[in-house]
Amino acid sequence: MALSATAARALQTARLPEELGSLLDSLADAAILVDPQGRIFYFNDEAQKMTALSRTTVSGHAFAEVFEDNPWLVALLRRTLESREAHTDRTAVLRYGPDLAGRCGETPVTAAVTPWSDAAGRDLGALVLLSDRSRMAELERDRLRSDRLASLGTIAAGLAHEIKNPLGGIQGAVQLLLREASEPQARELLEIIRKESGRVNAILENLLRFGRPPAPATETVNLHETLNEVARLVALSPAGQGMRFQAAYDPSLPAVRGSAGAIKQVFLNLIQNAAEASPPGGSIQISTRYATHVRLREAPGGDLRGFCLVSVHDEGPGIAPADLARLFTPFFTTKERGTGLGLVMSHQILKEHGGFISVESAPDKGTTFLVYLPKGA
Repeated sequence: MALSATAARALQTARLPEELGSLLDSLADAAILVDPQGRIFYFNDEAQKMTALSRTTVSGHAFAEVFEDNPWLVALLRRTLESREAHTDRTAVLRYGPDLAGRCGETPVTAAVTPWSDAAGRDLGALVLLSDRSRMAELERDRLRSDRLASLGTIAAGLAHEIKNPLGGIQGAVQLLLREASEPQARELLEIIRKESGRVNAILENLLRFGRPPAPATETVNLHETLNEVARLVALSPAGQGMRFQAAYDPSLPAVRGSAGAIKQVFLNLIQNAAEASPPGGSIQISTRYATHVRLREAPGGDLRGFCLVSVHDEGPGIAPADLARLFTPFFTTKERGTGLGLVMSHQILKEHGGFISVESAPDKGTTFLVYLPKGA
């Protein structure tokens, strides 16, 4: 886009009051000021994030040229400039990109275009406001998910009694065998049974928490120690045998606060799933880093503080787009013998800890689960 000489001169002489610029940049919505000729006069911070365009790149250029992939928005602005009346579109989709990583995408938005005038009533152009509806959609999905989890808690209460009784018998028998076993290998295997039966019991307790989740325990948890322990455990499972676990840890990653057992359960679910999805002899990549500036659209309702980020990537076939939206739905599973509870539990545990989980996947390109946890105080 070549900036015309006329537009360049206009930019040199244009002055936006500092207070107005600060106000626009403080908005959670994308705000764009357009002059009467349809040129972009101001592009606030959220507009840059939403469109993957920089303020310096678009300033002075024709709005219709910058947003040529969004003709509905261009038409909305044109109607406002011509009629000097406000116009809105509450069910629009904004196409954006490519960004610095070459990615393009779409964001559901509510658009409002209003006339912009000075105190004397002189026409200064129009103000375009774009509100990201994906945040509200995520909040609504969370509400529906919470309703389902409450129902799941009721069902789990009935199942827990029936499962806990035989489980208690297994744990008691293992304790007796441990007293009599002298062979080191036998004792090691019995210890695994004891620990894993205890974990099954903890899973039942977690199911009961869905209806009325309590506050998580406030232990200091070292994520790297937890991930190494989980990887060793998964390597002993049938799916994990022969699997390569590649770790890339950020040594400066801070500890997190919460329930060590619950956090371990999250990563056991994810890494076990990765092992089951990967081909025999494949690799699972586990990495950590401190994400200093998490975007709001990735953490609906959250702020821009830092998070400890754990990435678990597999070499499996990926997840079909139609299944991605259902991953965290109770009892939904793509496994032949899956329960459809692992990811639901992980989502609930992370929510209790002030964190969240997201997933990136494409057919034949594997799947990456991203876990965000706030650092410990």
